[in-house]
Amino acid sequence: MRASTVDHARIRRWVEAHGGHPAVAAGSTQGGTPTLRIDFPGYTDEEFLEPVSWETFFARLEAERLAFVYDVDDQSEPPFFQLVPRAAAGDQTDAEA
Repeated sequence: MRASTVDHARIRRWVEAHGGHPAVAAGSTQGGTPTLRIDFPGYTDEEFLEPVSWETFFARLEAERLAFVYDVDDQSEPPFFQLVPRAAAGDQTDAEA
């Protein structure tokens, strides 16, 4: 089951519970700025990811009007998540997606 949220505390708890941290993809841009990512060490091309602070991550999440979609059941490796436009998350934000 997947859910989506814009709640900063919920996002941070889920990411940290799965051993991840906020990052941007070096060399990948969205609107001229590096694309937001979550780095789960051991599962991604870490050499292309640059860590950012939670404050930077959440400022960009708000500025870009993104929602965090994640796997509630925790059955995938690496953990499933997506950053999607809030309009795409629609009425499902902070509820089952």
